[in-house]
Amino acid sequence: MAEIMTFGEMDEVLRKARQVYGNKNQIMVCIEELNELACVLAKYPRYADEKKATQELHDKALDEVADVYTILEHVKKIMGITEDALLQRRMLKVNRVKKWLSHSDSM
Repeated sequence: MAEIMTFGEMDEVLRKARQVYGNKNQIMVCIEELNELACVLAKYPRYADEKKATQELHDKALDEVADVYTILEHVKKIMGITEDALLQRRMLKVNRVKKWLSHSDSM
C-alpha cells in the first residue's frame, strides 16, 4: 500500500517536481499521460461486452486516471487555475450537457 500523505504533502512534492524538472517538462509529461489514458480508453470499444471491457481495463484505466489527476495538478499550478475558477467552468460545461439532454437523448 502506498504511503498515506496529506493533500498538503502531495502539493509540496509536486511543487518540488516542478522546481526540479521545470514547467515545460511537466507539460510534456501531461501530454504523455493524457495519451496513455487515451490508449487505454481506445481499447474499450473493441470489446463486444462492456462488462468484460470494464473488468479487463479497470486496473490500467485506474493507473492512467491517477496519473492524469496528478499531472493536472501541475497544469493547474502552471496555468494559475484556481479550484473556484475550475469548479465554475465545470458547472458551465455540465449545464451545457444538461441542456443537450433536455433537447435530445442522442449525441
